[in-house]
Amino acid sequence: MQISALKSQGIGEFWQRVQQFAAERRASGEFERRRQRQAEAWMWDLIHARLHADFKHHPRVHAALAGVTQDVAAARIAPSSAAHTLLSLFASDVPPGVS
Repeated sequence: MQISALKSQGIGEFWQRVQQFAAERRASGEFERRRQRQAEAWMWDLIHARLHADFKHHPRVHAALAGVTQDVAAARIAPSSAAHTLLSLFASDVPPGVS
């Protein structure tokens, strides 16, 4: 399909196809399923962003982060051990029964 806004050619046909495509997706339920997946992905993105920010700004984690990161980069500590150490520091202020 060729369209040109400069020459005003094919715009109406293009818009009809867009509307037809949207109507077909709505009728099949695909549009709603995609919206649901997008909403869930957005929720998890927000959760991950908040947890990441809270983690990096946690006083004990923040104090240890540079050193632990350097140790991982220099292969003085395994990434799994570094992660365990940092997560333990983060979790140390979490009230009992909350995980």
